[in-house]
Amino acid sequence: MLGFISANVYGVAGAYVAMISHSLTSAMLFLLIGVLYSRYHVRVLKYYRGLTVVMPLFSTFFFLTCASNFSFPGTVSFIGEFFVFVSLAALPLVFITITAASTVLILVYNLVLFNKINFGRLDDAYIKSFSDLNRYEFWALAFLLTNVCVLGLQPQLLFDLIYICSAALCN
Repeated sequence: MLGFISANVYGVAGAYVAMISHSLTSAMLFLLIGVLYSRYHVRVLKYYRGLTVVMPLFSTFFFLTCASNFSFPGTVSFIGEFFVFVSLAALPLVFITITAASTVLILVYNLVLFNKINFGRLDDAYIKSFSDLNRYEFWALAFLLTNVCVLGLQPQLLFDLIYICSAALCN
């Protein structure tokens, strides 16, 4: 929203990119949580500990999704957030401070969540059998993650698409 409020080209482009990155990252997070729920039918996070030992593919995708969620460089989320931060230079300092604080809080939340689920003592009293990602889940996550990384490393593809769509709307 701050990108749109800034009312400059960088902010609007950053807001569009942030919306697209949010849709990709949220889809990966929901898919990963759906994987856990479909296998174990438990929604309580305290039951999920030590999954790295028995679900290495899941843990890898979950880490990369968390990295995209907190705008790690190389992901499309970083591009959107960077452009929004650049656009905030014209706004009062309070907006920059709140945005920076929320970015740090998102980072801490994602790292704590990843640590709680993937590390620690494996709690097999609640979860009897373990199975990693099947091939359909793997390829769906790989497709989404590839889009996150390609658009993060080649953001011009996304900016060209935004330009084409906005030009078509203005005509």
